[in-house]
Amino acid sequence: MPFDNSIKNLQTPERVRALCQLVEYAPYTKNELLKLLQPPAVNSNESVAADCYSFTLKGKLIVENDDRKLVSNMAPNAAQDPVNFRREIIRNAHQQPDLVFHRFTAWALGKGQEVMTFKSEKLVSNFFSDVTSKTKGIGLNNEDKNREYNTTNVKGWMNWASYLGYGFEHKGSFLVNPALRMKEELMFDTSLDKGKWIPIREFMSWLALSVPELDGGIYNEQVYLERNGSQHLSYALSTGLRSLHSQGVVQLIQTKDAGDVWHLTPSKLHEVSSAVTAIKIVGGHET
Repeated sequence: MPFDNSIKNLQTPERVRALCQLVEYAPYTKNELLKLLQPPAVNSNESVAADCYSFTLKGKLIVENDDRKLVSNMAPNAAQDPVNFRREIIRNAHQQPDLVFHRFTAWALGKGQEVMTFKSEKLVSNFFSDVTSKTKGIGLNNEDKNREYNTTNVKGWMNWASYLGYGFEHKGSFLVNPALRMKEELMFDTSLDKGKWIPIREFMSWLALSVPELDGGIYNEQVYLERNGSQHLSYALSTGLRSLHSQGVVQLIQTKDAGDVWHLTPSKLHEVSSAVTAIKIVGGHET
């Protein structure tokens, strides 16, 4: 997850996590850490390790103590477990609500099925025309010098969006499916009644606060304000809910004669074709 707006493709989740794991094992100086990450005997160029170091330091995943040693600033042993590490990354990123990453993620998740056909350049240009030019009042003829992301940034975004559970990178495109992101949020949730049917509206209120990149959330509303209040769910959220239903994490139903009906993006290939009135959280939570 980027902690500034110039995320690089080489700042991969795996490299960042490896750095954080090393710091959890023992405190190191910056030079010691860089040599462990990228041994001179293997590669004398430390630029990749330095970029990952910069990423973790800016994100306050690690901090420097009084002895100029680097120590972890996360929950104990968070980097040893990928679920906890993702949670720490997301928690830190949400403390910076103005990150382009949030707007770009919300835009991609709300764009619809067509976004999965976009390559990096088209993602960049469409994000500019759909979001940046409108929210910042920048004319389309000024696109080249006012882009918030370039193609390198988008490749970095794909790395982190895949890792954090928003979908999958495939042959240069991004296939939206936030099932993992929602599942892991449910793992730590204590507010929803588990094993009981709850109105889908109640679930959506929870989702807007817990996963603000999706429908109704603050990041989503920044780029899709006109959809506020709609009971027709985005393609990405519909795909994620159907995936969790198929995995047995949740169950979706439509109760006859129920007045409050919400609609997934229609699908003839899934048992939940569209209408939903209630949801039951079956699995995906800690016991």
